[in-house]
Amino acid sequence: LNWLCSQDHGLNGHVKSRQVCFMPGWSAFAESSEAARAVDKLGLVWPGTEPVASEKLEKIGFKRFCAETGAPTPPFVVLSEEDLKVDLTDPAAKEACVQDFIKAVLGMKTSEKGLIKSIHGGGGKGTAHLDNPSDPADVRASVEKVLNEMNRADGIYFEQKVNTKGDGRFYQLELEVDGTTVAQGGRFVWFNSRLQKVVEIGLSDDLVPMFMPADLYQKSREWSAAVAKKANNNTRATMEALVFQNEKGEFEVQFIECNRRPQVENEALALLQVDSAGNRRYTFAELMMRAKGYPAPNFKESKDIKVVLHARWLHGNPDSDGNITYQAGSILGMSGPRLDFIPAELMAPGEISFTSDPQLGKAVITAGSWEEMCDRAITYFTMRKPTCLGSSSTYAQTMYNLFASPQFRAG
Repeated sequence: LNWLCSQDHGLNGHVKSRQVCFMPGWSAFAESSEAARAVDKLGLVWPGTEPVASEKLEKIGFKRFCAETGAPTPPFVVLSEEDLKVDLTDPAAKEACVQDFIKAVLGMKTSEKGLIKSIHGGGGKGTAHLDNPSDPADVRASVEKVLNEMNRADGIYFEQKVNTKGDGRFYQLELEVDGTTVAQGGRFVWFNSRLQKVVEIGLSDDLVPMFMPADLYQKSREWSAAVAKKANNNTRATMEALVFQNEKGEFEVQFIECNRRPQVENEALALLQVDSAGNRRYTFAELMMRAKGYPAPNFKESKDIKVVLHARWLHGNPDSDGNITYQAGSILGMSGPRLDFIPAELMAPGEISFTSDPQLGKAVITAGSWEEMCDRAITYFTMRKPTCLGSSSTYAQTMYNLFASPQFRAG
């Protein structure tokens, strides 16, 4: 930065007058209080969540705020706080840590199925199923999986699974807050068996009752605002909750975490709203404007867009459980005709990585109804696809099958 400022006097002046924002996009660094403080130390402006609020809203802290505000959250037990330091490269230290975690889980004396989770995880990484928390061998396997994936032992906790007495299914409801104000609409997420997101679909307020009762949805919005207020949230964040029908057929909601950064699927809610001039929302632009001191504009519901699909592009072959066997190859770009209902599309060119995020890109599809969204998704996955040198993939066909399914189209 100092070198750049020495070469660009305009940039140097802007840095000195605190007019340069820096934020690492969608990555985990965007949620890091350490990154926020480091950016501030460089003389740049951090447009993300204020560091103290960000620390308080970490997964464990978030669940504690839920308990304080009355927002329902799955029962949990903290195995390690965020300040725990363990040298996992030392076999003896790692084994002692594993033994401590096993002892803590066995000490719960529960047979309820759950998950071992790291506050630093995401996208299925840093999470391990634990279906028998009274079995030391099962506990060890789950604990070691999380430690090996995250390579750190701090911020580990056990969280009870939801709907274990029902059919086990759930959606994820995502509500965005700007400070303490909840944005219009709810984003619903479908997962595969590895707890990886498959599709995210934003619905206007009047369509949300397709998947949960309207009164429970409104109560969820109130809980989200209460948690944001309790944490002194100062910018955009996403409250995540699981929605399901219990063994009695009653709908329940259970809050699990808060993302203190714009998510890659943010447009699946942003496009449901427009400003007074009819312009769409741009989440990252909003962050910069808030950092400059501008108040949030008064958004209103879009008249034409009621449903927004955020679909992910992967290169692989899904099986009947949603597990994907990724295929090797090199992405050259996208092929197919332009479609006017696609306001955003991304595809990363280059060799497909098997060690980093397997997501290659995304497509955002807008529609005026659920049925139109399904029809447009079918059109999209039929007519557009990545150009790949290498093995073929059945992913697009699987997505076509999903949106053509009578059960999915019926909600």
